[in-house]
Amino acid sequence: MKKIMGLIYKDIIQMKSSLIVNLVIELLFIIVSLISFFEFTNNPNQEIDINSVEYAFELIANVASYSIVVIIMPYSLVLNSIGIDEKSQFTRFILASGCSRKSIIDEKTLFGVFAAIPGIILIISMSSLLLVTNNQFITPAFVIGLALYSMLAILFLNSIAILYSTIFS
Repeated sequence: MKKIMGLIYKDIIQMKSSLIVNLVIELLFIIVSLISFFEFTNNPNQEIDINSVEYAFELIANVASYSIVVIIMPYSLVLNSIGIDEKSQFTRFILASGCSRKSIIDEKTLFGVFAAIPGIILIISMSSLLLVTNNQFITPAFVIGLALYSMLAILFLNSIAILYSTIFS
C-alpha cells in the first residue's frame, strides 16, 4: 500500500497544475449546472407543461449536458499521467526498482478514482435535485439508474486509459 500511495503522490506532484486546472473547471461546471438547473426549474418555458414528458426530457438533458465534461476529466488526467510516465520512461524505472506492474495499475486506478470525486459529487447532487422535482416521469429508479450509469461511465473511461497503458507500454 505504501508503494501505491507513493505513486499517487508522485502523480499529484507531477500533475499539480493539471489537477488544479481540472478541479477549477469541474467546480465551475458544478456551479454552472446548479445555476442552470435552478434557472430552468424556477422559470420554465410557458409552452411546456411541468408534468409532461417534454419537460422531464429537457430537464434531464440540461443536467446531463454538464455531467459529460466531468465524466471525461478524470480520463484525461489518467491519460496525461500515463503519457508523462511514458515520455520519461518512469514505468521502466519503477519496474527495475522492484515494483510490480500490478502496483502501477492499482495506482493509476486509484488516481482516476480520486480525480473523479468532483464528478461523483456533481452526479449525486444533480440526482438528488432531480428527485425533488415533482414530475411524474422522473422516478427515483430512473434517477438512480442515470447516476449509476454516469458513475460507471467514469470508471469505464478510466479503465480504458489504464488498458491503453498496459497494452502500449
